[in-house]
Amino acid sequence: MPPASPVPDWSQVAYLPIPSVWEKTMVDEAETSRYVMLARREWSEQAPSVVDQLEDPQAFFQDLGMRAATRIGQMCEQMNAQVPQNLSYLERVGQLKAIRKQAEELVLQELIYEPLEQAQRSSQNPGEQLEEVQAQAPHPRDLAMDLVTLRHEAEDIAEEEGLPQVSYDPDQQARLDWMLQVRPLIGLDPSQMSEQAANEAAAQLRTLLANRP
Repeated sequence: MPPASPVPDWSQVAYLPIPSVWEKTMVDEAETSRYVMLARREWSEQAPSVVDQLEDPQAFFQDLGMRAATRIGQMCEQMNAQVPQNLSYLERVGQLKAIRKQAEELVLQELIYEPLEQAQRSSQNPGEQLEEVQAQAPHPRDLAMDLVTLRHEAEDIAEEEGLPQVSYDPDQQARLDWMLQVRPLIGLDPSQMSEQAANEAAAQLRTLLANRP
């Protein structure tokens, strides 16, 4: 009776099977279709008016999906080459999955979500843009309360330390400067402004909100 074949030690396998050309083509087509559907859904939900103005929506989203799939594949190939070869099979699979997820997040943000945000802004007139950014800012009443609270904080510190006058530490000063810059912008009435002024105010307020101390 012939001896039983030894059980392979899969923990020593330091590679994944290389897919055939047919398998790779099918995977690429499936991935492209998935990104095409993702882009179409996001743009249709978030910027329907922009999609309605596209000359050829099918070609637009097909191109987006193909570029996303290609770019993700390229990034994965480059990053996969850096995975240590002495990992076990399961460790290697885990690293490759993590790489795939990271590449997807970066590429989808760059090719689908950021252009979508830009398209949304460009489809709005400056007054609408300013109103949208103002809606993301603190309410004027809340901002006024924060200014009072900050002043009280500084007064309490001055009293505790026996300082002759109220002063702000660097963190408090940064918060104060930020609120004083934001306050006039959230009080603007877009309907009473020129397009250029509304556009400049929206850009300034958007920058302040992105860099809140």
